[in-house]
Formats: sequence, structure tokens, C-alpha cells
Amino acid sequence: MIFTLMLLLIPVSLILEYAVHAPPLWIFATAVLAIVPLAEWIRKSTEQLAERLGSAIGGLLNVTFGNMAELILALFVLYGGHAEVVKAQITGAIIGNSLLGLGFAIVIGTFGRPVQRFNQASAGRLSSLLILAVIALMIPALFDYTESSVTGAAHASVLDERLSLGVAVVLIVVYLANLVYSLITHRDTFAADEETTGARASEPDVERKAHWPVWKILAIMIGATAITAVEAELVSGALEATSARLGVTTFFLGITVLAVVGNAAEYVSAIYFARKDRMD
Repeated sequence: MIFTLMLLLIPVSLILEYAVHAPPLWIFATAVLAIVPLAEWIRKSTEQLAERLGSAIGGLLNVTFGNMAELILALFVLYGGHAEVVKAQITGAIIGNSLLGLGFAIVIGTFGRPVQRFNQASAGRLSSLLILAVIALMIPALFDYTESSVTGAAHASVLDERLSLGVAVVLIVVYLANLVYSLITHRDTFAADEETTGARASEPDVERKAHWPVWKILAIMIGATAITAVEAELVSGALEATSARLGVTTFFLGITVLAVVGNAAEYVSAIYFARKDRMD
């Protein structure tokens, strides 16, 4: 219900920007909050699509499109020339997902349950990917600290950028390899999720049947993504003025406000499924 009411912030933010020409702080606040219900509708549509495709593909869809609002927001902020804010947003998202989101999911999911179970193979695969991501984030930083004192700051900056781009490409390739591994080469390994989910489908509080037609799912996904792009542009345009008005840095807004807002739908989704005892 609250997410439906928050959709009213979409026309409010547009009116404040294009009709009233309100102060940037008001535009920033309404546009940021308007992204939250849009992210939730993207999550709902992917969840409905996941019901048709199974939990293995559905889980990946939820993860991929669940981050769509965060990705769009980061792209527009980056296009606005705020690379440090994007770095802060990604850092805040990692901290928020691994601590805030997971913590809330575990605490709320364990209410009234002595034990919660999950697929060991899937958890091991994701843990390995997490370790690779941490190493990938550390390599450019370590290189920057060591190389700058040897070759000079200017030359080290060029090498650091090339290394960062190389690491980014490797991470994308690893993610694509993970999709192939999960969905094609070792799909049977993760089929236990299907059996567990199917066994729980008979419970009265777990609804597994997809109610939305495909056209509605695609329309909501495309429409919510497009509107998110519009709101993200408003956030990017009001970012610097808002930070000056509040007396904080844009980096602080990125690591706190933008990170939490971009992942709000993921937090809600994680808590929802954890409460349904579907930790996978």
C-alpha cells in the first residue's frame, strides 16, 4: 500500500522541476523517493515472470532487474560528471546488501523458526563470486598506492585507469560465466531449489501461480524502467545543489541516500522471501 501511495511522488517531482521550478532540495528528495516504488514494481514484474520460468532463472531475473533502478541512477549520476558519487553508491550498496539487507532478512526470517535451510551449492558459488569481487575491488586500490610512489602520480593515474577497466571487463565476463554455469552446464546441481520451492508451494501463505499476463509484465518492466530514468536524471541534476544546501558532500549522499534508495526494493524482496522461509 505504501509503495502505491509513493507513486504520487512521480508527478510531484515532475511538477516541482518543470512547472514550479522548486529548490533543488525538494526536487532531489521527491525524485529519490519516487525511485523506491518504481524499483518495487520492477521487482514485482520480475517476480511474476520468475513464477513462469522457475526459481533458478527467476532468482537471476530478480537479482538483475532488482538492480535496474540502482544501475540507471548510477549511469545518470556518472553522466553528470560525479564519478566519485557512483563509487560511493556502489560501496554503500555492497555494505547495505551484505549487512543491512541480509541482517534484516535473517532476523525477520527466523521469527518463529528454529532453523532456516538453503542450498549449499548455491551459497558456495555465490560466496566464491563475492570473494572474487572483493579481490577485484582491492587490486586497483593496492596498485594505486604502490605504483604512484614509483612511477609518479600522472603515469600511475593512466595505468590505474587501464587496470580498472581491465578488472571491470573481467568481472563482467565472470558474471556471464556464472549465468552459463547456473543455467546451462550445472543446472541440475541447483535443481534442489525447485524441489524445495515446489514442496512449499502447498503452504497457504506461499502463492506460486503467476497472475499477470506476459504483456502486463513487460509493460510494467519497460514503463517503470523508463520513468526511473527520468527520475534519475532529476536526482543527478539536483545532486550538487542539495549537498551544498545540506552541508554534506556528494560522496556522503552517494554512500548513504543513493545506495539505500537504489536497493530499497531488494531489501523488501529479501525480507519478504526470508519471511516465507525461501532463503534461496
